[in-house]
Parts: sequence; structure tokens; C-alpha cells
Amino acid sequence: MLRTEGKVKSVGVSCHGSSMYTNLEDTMEAILGAAIEDGRFDLILLVYNFVQKEEGKRILKACRHKNIGTTLMKTNPFGGFINHILTLGEQYRNKGEEVPEALKQVERKFADKRTAAESFIKKYNLRSESEIRDAAIKYVLSDSDVHSVLITFRNYDDIDNYLRLSGGRLTAPDQTRLAAFAAVFSDLYCRHACGRCEPHCPYGVPIQSLLNFAHSDLTLA
Repeated sequence: MLRTEGKVKSVGVSCHGSSMYTNLEDTMEAILGAAIEDGRFDLILLVYNFVQKEEGKRILKACRHKNIGTTLMKTNPFGGFINHILTLGEQYRNKGEEVPEALKQVERKFADKRTAAESFIKKYNLRSESEIRDAAIKYVLSDSDVHSVLITFRNYDDIDNYLRLSGGRLTAPDQTRLAAFAAVFSDLYCRHACGRCEPHCPYGVPIQSLLNFAHSDLTLA
């Protein structure tokens, strides 16, 4: 009604998937698929990246057939990962404080990933994690069914850094880096809206909701 009155020009819908493990059948694909078939929406916002892509590809294809615009979230699944894995406990050591035992356990658990991260940086001559981020964004934009990406930015430098990616193409070195990165670290990426871990928690912790809160940020389209 608002559209026919000229008050709303376009209508969009977004979905990560079910927020409860008791409704795992309510996947992102099932919910957005129903929205696509409904015919009322002009734009779909979905999760799609170089690691979590199969479900997204099917949604993108359905949008193309219905002439629906697409934009993506979670395009860089490992945002800040290398820096985080390499600096565990550093904030305490730099201040001369004892690293909490819980964090020491995490450091021990991820010691092999720290070594892998250091090797990855050296092998691919990474100057910063922005190179992986930029390649991840170019990866999804190289898909002809993707129209735009939803990006988090905090300052004008971020805007400049992202705008230069518009119209860019994924290079062979980019593809090699992403494939290698996924092969080494894919098991550390928690797939958004999966929810399969929640039934296994003996304390009934709403893991997916907590992870969603952890990923929340000021995001502007």
C-alpha cells in the first residue's frame, strides 16, 4: 500500500537464517527463497563469501531469475583474524601483567594456527590483512549475480579504501591467497546462522545469538 501511494519506492529483506537450533529447517535459503517467490521484494541482503558460498550462490541465482537486486554481508569471514591470532595475550605482556590462565589455554590450543598464520604472511608476503579483505570483496563482486556489498567503515580512509575496489577484478594472486587461506583456516570460521552447535551445549547457552551480538557493529550501506 505504501508503495502504491508513492511513500516507499523499494522494499528489501535480509536474513541470516534461523536464530534457534530448534528451527534449523528455517535456513537462510528457505526464508529468502520464500521472500523471492513472494514477489514483493526488490532487494535481498544475504551472507556470501569465499568460504560460505554454496547456499548463497543458489539464492543469487534465484534473485537473477526474478530480477531482484542483491547485496551481501559477511563478505570477509576472517576480518582481523591474523592480527588476533598473533596477538593473543599481548595486551597483558606489554603491561607486564600475568596472562589469565583461560587465555593461556586458548594460546596453547591455537599455537599451530599461530604458526600457520606466521608462515602464511611470509609465504604470500602480506603487508597487512587488508590484502585478504580486499581480495575477499573482489571475490564476491566478481560474481555477476552480486550487485553490491554492505561494508563497515569507521572513517574517511575506510571509504577511500573500499571505493577503489569498485569495478576491480580478482587477480590470479588474489585467488591463490584466498584458496590457501581457506584451506588452512576454514575450520576456525563459524558459519553464520548455522546453529548446529547449540543442541550440544549442556547448559543451553544461546550460542548463535551470542555470536550474532559479537559480530554486531555500526554498518552502513
